[in-house]
Amino acid sequence: MEHFRPQHFSRLKHLAVFAMVAEAGSFTATAKRLGIAKSAVSRYVSELEEHLGVLLLRRTTRRLVLTETGERVLADSARLLEAAVDSFDAVAADAPLQGTLNIGATYAFGSHVVLPASQSFLEQNPDLSIHMSLNDRFVDLATHGIDLTFRIGSPGDVPSYISRKIGSMRFELFASPTYVRAHDLSTPPALERALWLLNPLKPAPDEWRLRRGDERCTIRVTSRLSSDSTEVAVEGARLGMGIVGIPSFMAPTGDDQLVAVLPEYEVEPELSIYAVYPRRKFVSPRVSAFLSHLERHAASTLAPSRSGKPTDDG
Repeated sequence: MEHFRPQHFSRLKHLAVFAMVAEAGSFTATAKRLGIAKSAVSRYVSELEEHLGVLLLRRTTRRLVLTETGERVLADSARLLEAAVDSFDAVAADAPLQGTLNIGATYAFGSHVVLPASQSFLEQNPDLSIHMSLNDRFVDLATHGIDLTFRIGSPGDVPSYISRKIGSMRFELFASPTYVRAHDLSTPPALERALWLLNPLKPAPDEWRLRRGDERCTIRVTSRLSSDSTEVAVEGARLGMGIVGIPSFMAPTGDDQLVAVLPEYEVEPELSIYAVYPRRKFVSPRVSAFLSHLERHAASTLAPSRSGKPTDDG
């Protein structure tokens, strides 16, 4: 502490706010994450610039751009903040979980896996609350203030995040009993003559690969209805509008409105499910505890991961 200067002490919070603004690239996103007014965030940055006597951010109508000095200050302040967060997390590791855990996921995974796991997790941790942000597109964790998100197929590619494979899933094919009775769906080629309802989780929605033992085939399908919501596609299948591929974690059981199509075939490929969270020396106790709880809770709906080791995205 030999270099400590009292006049800088009151600006540590300003450094934290500046680092969050630089990370998010937005005053509005930072204000939302901190739960304060946008004007307060702007004031913190302006006061820090005045204290240092330099411009840290260039503000345009569309975005914020770090100055050369701002880049240096961000690098130093980010290390300071990460060390502080690691220290708090290490001390709090054995303490009761408190505060808010912000979780991101796709609509389907969030409603069918994260939500049921959250119910029992909140019962076990009465001082904790959870905020779920559901989106079928990749969103930036920092911009949206998300502590932990779940992604299917690909974890994304961001150097500051850790990706941990927690399981995997396949698609299963379903249609309404009425549609099955009205159409020949007895072989893979027959499925090419049927109508399909396509959804966003499938990497190539109009191409499906099926396997039965050593037999493999690829079919190209036709759709007159596609949606960016898996739930909408499933509901369309219940209405008799065609075949739908449903992730295994939300495959219906005891649903007399849907029946399996070619259940003797497996849909390929198997897609990995990743937990993605900020890269730090100490993982937040809230994140670590919820991940362990979710993996236990979802053991019956997710195929187990062959490797639970976290890896850098970048």
